[in-house]
Amino acid sequence: MKVVGIDPGTKGFSVLGMDGDKIFLDEMFPTQEIVSNMNKLVKIVTGYMPFDALVGPSGYGLPVTSINNASEEDFDIMLPRKSGKVPVNDAIKSFFYSAKKNKLPLYFTPGVIHLQTVPAYRKANKLDMGTADKLCCAALALQQCALRNKKPYSKCSFIFLEVGYGFTAAIGINNGKVVDGLGGTSGFAGFLSPGTIDAELAIRIKEQHQEVVFTGGAISQLTGKQTELEKIVKSKGVWETVIESAVKDVAALTVTTKPEEIIISGRLARIPVVQKELKKRLSEYGRVFTLTRKAKNASEGAEGAVLLGRGLIGDKYADLIKSIELKKAKGTMYDYVTMKVEVKR
Repeated sequence: MKVVGIDPGTKGFSVLGMDGDKIFLDEMFPTQEIVSNMNKLVKIVTGYMPFDALVGPSGYGLPVTSINNASEEDFDIMLPRKSGKVPVNDAIKSFFYSAKKNKLPLYFTPGVIHLQTVPAYRKANKLDMGTADKLCCAALALQQCALRNKKPYSKCSFIFLEVGYGFTAAIGINNGKVVDGLGGTSGFAGFLSPGTIDAELAIRIKEQHQEVVFTGGAISQLTGKQTELEKIVKSKGVWETVIESAVKDVAALTVTTKPEEIIISGRLARIPVVQKELKKRLSEYGRVFTLTRKAKNASEGAEGAVLLGRGLIGDKYADLIKSIELKKAKGTMYDYVTMKVEVKR
């Protein structure tokens, strides 16, 4: 069966197509390029039709939903209506409409907060416990954990950590079930993102929109015009922010997760010096592995999306879908707000 997965990264937009285990489409585009020329991506994807399923991009996520059944309200739930100047959001929204126009067999998939395996009390006043693309990566990590250890999904317990260009996030899995998560805006600081914002600061921000969460992270400590990641991570403040925040995310999840392994991924985690330091500091929490990918260009998130797609149409990874109870996901990301506030969507 032919399945395409899309991972909308802050820096790059990944597209991976697989026919069974054989790759037929493997692309990574700068996100800004997709914003300015969505037709290029749509033309490439439609050029491989017919295929059986396309998974993502899904933003903050929805219960498993075909684009044929998705409403304008669903689009607004997956991404904030007013997000400011956020290129990745512009690209995702544009793709939604292009996919619908071209009748692509697109499925939107959940974020961590939609999963019923995560207790409701852990979701209180959270929106981002791990976006849909992060859950795709965690699904790939579960598949690799089971394969590496030659045991069923139900025997796999680990923490998945993604140290991306924009955000750092972590997801806890116990016995093949997702039980907790710290999203890029609910955990500790990332490369671009400040992570959790002090509520006293939040109520004092004059104008609030999503563009804010892409500022104030590790990179904000830099001066000058350094742009290469390898150079940036040599700045002590940036280095410690990235590394410490990642370790804090993992350490926090050990309260609710009993990991045998820590599985790391993400654009920054691929930098050898960063990867080495993460493995060193995370080793006290379990064996540390890096998430591998079959593609040369497309990301781990795109490959995870393919696995979910294959599972949803009853192909090879149906047991993986069953393990994480993907089809039982329900509700919206706004269902667990208990504070006495009016939420702006």
